[in-house]
Amino acid sequence: PIPSMASGEELRKYYVQRAEAHQRMGQIALAIQDMRLVTSKYLSTTPQLSVNDWSTLARFEQRGGSMVQAIDAIEKARSSITPNISGNYMFINRLAVSFYAQLGNFEAAEKSLRDAESTMVMLRRSPNLGLYGKSWEADLDAARGIYYMYQGKWVEAERSLRRAIRLRQEQFAQVEINQLVQTDEARALRSRQKLNTKQEIAYRQLDLAQAILMQGRLVEAEVNARDGLSLMLEVFNKNSTEVGAALNRLTRIISEQG
Repeated sequence: PIPSMASGEELRKYYVQRAEAHQRMGQIALAIQDMRLVTSKYLSTTPQLSVNDWSTLARFEQRGGSMVQAIDAIEKARSSITPNISGNYMFINRLAVSFYAQLGNFEAAEKSLRDAESTMVMLRRSPNLGLYGKSWEADLDAARGIYYMYQGKWVEAERSLRRAIRLRQEQFAQVEINQLVQTDEARALRSRQKLNTKQEIAYRQLDLAQAILMQGRLVEAEVNARDGLSLMLEVFNKNSTEVGAALNRLTRIISEQG
């Protein structure tokens, strides 16, 4: 139930959590509806939360809404980033590369990729590199891999995507071994981190499967597609958009084998 007598921030948290639950259950239209409500009525004044909310809306719009709205939301997320949270440029640019390339705007996609590369040069001098470096580098390699895929450069795409997957796997291992404060909030944070990292690995596995398929290595492509689907099923409901897309990718690869 919607909390009664709740503050704007409490309502924001409620609708964000409900939107994420809708997404995992495959109810993407309801997820978009909730995130549109958040960004129109309950947008946080905290820059990091604002970036999170706009980028969440962007991802949901891309998966089941309007690509125009997805682009608008990702640019609003980008404009919400302040100097003290500049690491966010990495995942925002990764999403932007994908969105613009999907629309065929390769000039804008390349601009976002170059921005990610120049930002990473700066971030390598950040005192937070040890904490977030693997995630930042994985976002950069994923952005490159996605860009190369849309350019039809399958060998280059495979190389970048393999690096992105390896870095995410190392990030996942790091999350698991980090000492956990025994509180509900800390446990919930670790659970979200693990789910988000699994999700990113799954997407890149499916991208890698496509890059390998286009080089004619059908059996290897199938193995990677099955790995991606397996991870998607750990994160999302079997009726979700994400699992459906993974099944479609696997089906195409199997059909190519005759």
